[in-house]
Amino acid sequence: IRKIESEADEYTKEILTSLHKTFITPFDRREIRELAMALDDIIDYMEDIPQSAKIYGHSNFTPEMVALGQILLRASEKVRDAVNMLSDMKNAERILRTCGEINIIEGEADHVMRAGMHRLFAEESDARTIIRSKELYDLFEMAVDSCEDVSDVIHGVVLERI
Repeated sequence: IRKIESEADEYTKEILTSLHKTFITPFDRREIRELAMALDDIIDYMEDIPQSAKIYGHSNFTPEMVALGQILLRASEKVRDAVNMLSDMKNAERILRTCGEINIIEGEADHVMRAGMHRLFAEESDARTIIRSKELYDLFEMAVDSCEDVSDVIHGVVLERI
């Protein structure tokens, strides 16, 4: 994950540098910048989750955390699909549908996170375990929220061009 995150940072820098050198871009510079930064945020949070778990010595993942990991995977796959379709606005309907699916997935993540937090505070009494678990839940939430942020940028790009 660290290698992928490092590569993603390099791509982001390359995109931002190219924005300043390229006279004509396929989308508004602001949109490209927002998209690049939001995509980088997803990778950053994906890297933070296992790093934080390791730092905290957290090895027992709750069923909700496992579900959030699966939800994050689904959301990131949908993000990949939407980004890949951006090169051709003939895909506008499919892109918008995919963005809608990302938003639905983000709602699922909210529900699972709330259920996990409810269980955590209802069943756990050790303060350190609560703090560690809450931090991991928050990281999962921010990662999936970043997928929705990408979806929102893509949605806006498509709506301006159809």
